[in-house]
Amino acid sequence: MDALPRERPVVYVDFAGDRVLRARLHRRFADGMRHSLAVGSSHWDAERSSGSAEPLPGAAPTFFFAPAQIRKRTADWGADGFQQRFAAAWHAFADRVADRERPWMTVVVESGPDAVERLYRQLLDGRARPEEGRIVSMAA
Repeated sequence: MDALPRERPVVYVDFAGDRVLRARLHRRFADGMRHSLAVGSSHWDAERSSGSAEPLPGAAPTFFFAPAQIRKRTADWGADGFQQRFAAAWHAFADRVADRERPWMTVVVESGPDAVERLYRQLLDGRARPEEGRIVSMAA
């Protein structure tokens, strides 16, 4: 982050929910922060240790909430227009997922406490493979 030039405009999309990092980025890029969007909060422990609640420089952080976006798009396009666009996007996604020539994801099924621990440790160590969808059960 410190190597990025301050004078370049920045768009920040936060899947982690790390308020400390968000504040650092806002302070570094100030008015260059053109958009700041929180999508998730996978780093729930960082969310609790958020520090100051003072306003941040740059674009005000916003939170993406799917039901609010659905209401907005339904108002923009009408119910039928929303349904048509949603169906087209869903079919394009489903076609990509089902493409056997270019698999989007490999589903890996495992069971037992050892499998659960192995996957957990892979996740913690950053060694989990993003192209694998895991179904892991404690039952042996």
